[in-house]
Amino acid sequence: MNLKNLSDQVLLEKTSELAYRERSTLIELLHHLREIERRRLFCTLKYQSLHDYMMKHLKYSDDEAVRRISAMRLLKELPAEEVARVEEKISEGELTLTNLSMAQTLFNHERKAGRALDAEDKAEFLRKIENQTTREAQKTAQSVSPEFRAKKKLGFSDIEDDLLREKLLRIKGQYAHKHPDMDLMQLLHLLCDHELAPVAQRVRKNTTKAKAENKAGTKNKTEAKNKTATKAKAEIEIKAEVKTKAGAETMSETKKAQNNDRPSASNSRADTKTPAGISDPADREVPLEIVVLAESSPQSQVPSSTQPQSKAQIKRNIWSRDNHQCTNCGSTYAIQEDHHFPKAAGGEYTEANMRLLCRNCNQRAAIEFYGMPKMSDYLRPF
Repeated sequence: MNLKNLSDQVLLEKTSELAYRERSTLIELLHHLREIERRRLFCTLKYQSLHDYMMKHLKYSDDEAVRRISAMRLLKELPAEEVARVEEKISEGELTLTNLSMAQTLFNHERKAGRALDAEDKAEFLRKIENQTTREAQKTAQSVSPEFRAKKKLGFSDIEDDLLREKLLRIKGQYAHKHPDMDLMQLLHLLCDHELAPVAQRVRKNTTKAKAENKAGTKNKTEAKNKTATKAKAEIEIKAEVKTKAGAETMSETKKAQNNDRPSASNSRADTKTPAGISDPADREVPLEIVVLAESSPQSQVPSSTQPQSKAQIKRNIWSRDNHQCTNCGSTYAIQEDHHFPKAAGGEYTEANMRLLCRNCNQRAAIEFYGMPKMSDYLRPF
């Protein structure tokens, strides 16, 4: 592109026009990003998040993606009339993308501190930072929250060790259901508390045990004496019982010896004959029908060794098979079990019908099956 032949006036006018067009395109881009996030369309392209989609698919840098996502979510939280005013200020250049991103960071900080700003307070703050530089906007933010620092905190992306960062992100994903907005500092506090809790518990347990032992010292001695006396008494009773049993066995042997001297009655029974026409029960044949019925009876059948798997076993197999990660995008954040054929439509809890998905991909799968109008009331806001 050769601009050397353009006059000064034309060059300035075209540059102003391009800058205005860029800001207008930014507003349109923010609306598109908002709708993509609402539909979870990045999951269709197998990206883990909107930020991941913007960096890998739209080729934005990390900071560029963060600023645009923050500005988009800020506009989403404002009333419709305020959104129109803010969009006009953006197109005129009175509100910059950097200041909008910083404002959203302030609003999130106040919400986490339990001092969430309402729509009017947010609109008032945005009016204050119009036409302000980044440094001036930071001072305005500190007037609202003195402890607020616009400087970026240490985050997961600042960890240079790739393996360590991946491990921390996997742990963050496991806590995502209880702590959805946890940053690096909060995760480190949580891990420290988790490791130190058993130590404190052991100290409390040992202290309680020592107090209990001191309190029950006299009682244990008394119980030991009682046990010794009871044991001695039991031994005496056992010895007496052994003597009584030995005497009974001696008398039984004497009676047996006397009976052996008498003539045996088996010979007389041997001479007895079975009356004619009556067969010996031992020699009777069993009818074939009875044999067949006995062999086919349920009691004669050997039970099968194969049993249906329990739900717990199926759950273990699913998580092991899918390697504890989303089968669509590979994320380890907020992993959930999902039915290929939904449970509400009759899908069963079987290994063939179950899979692991992250929360975003799970919601996208529900949108594709049930439709956006039905799922809009159930989607978790970002």
